Amino acid sequence: MFCTGPTAVRAIWRSTTLICVTVRRVAQLAVQHAVPQLETVVAAVYARISSDPNDTSLGVARQVKDCQELSRRMGWRVGETFIDNDVSASNGRPRPQYQAMMQALSCGELGALVVWDVDRLTRTPRELEDVVDLGRLDRLDEQVAEAGGRVYLTKDARLRPDVLAAMYPALKRWRAIQAQLDPGGVLCSDLSRRLGLLPPSQKAARGH
Repeated sequence: MFCTGPTAVRAIWRSTTLICVTVRRVAQLAVQHAVPQLETVVAAVYARISSDPNDTSLGVARQVKDCQELSRRMGWRVGETFIDNDVSASNGRPRPQYQAMMQALSCGELGALVVWDVDRLTRTPRELEDVVDLGRLDRLDEQVAEAGGRVYLTKDARLRPDVLAAMYPALKRWRAIQAQLDPGGVLCSDLSRRLGLLPPSQKAARGH
């Protein structure tokens, strides 16, 4: 799931961005490590399913296949695959492969992380904070935008307005339609205010 950042060859040690991407969407997680630049980004794949009473491993196998395909499209080499099958991420019990993956990431052994979706990685805010604590998110947001990806706004709590505009090129048109349907700017939220989603006329009407 995690991957090294720039792929240009460098014969020096330098800080590189550790990126987390998902098959469903590019996630907004990043980590920085002082690691040597490599010709090829080396990624880890993490797969998990909460319940597999018959131990068929079919669900995690599908996740791994999709993650491997995404890694291939990104030009990354999968260095290691971590699988927690029939293991919940919300009951507080240890996840051996998750812990091994976090250890490898913390040591800088891997430069990229690929998961099928963020809820395969974790379902608890504390664990998500652990991953976030490893990195700097602003630069990853920019890389997501540069790659043509988008942040899922329903789960966003920190995206910058300028990066939002880069991710959603039709934002201006959306604002125009929104202004027609809600000229008084009645339908708003903390997220819309933080990201500047309201057109200027509506901001003035609401005193923003």
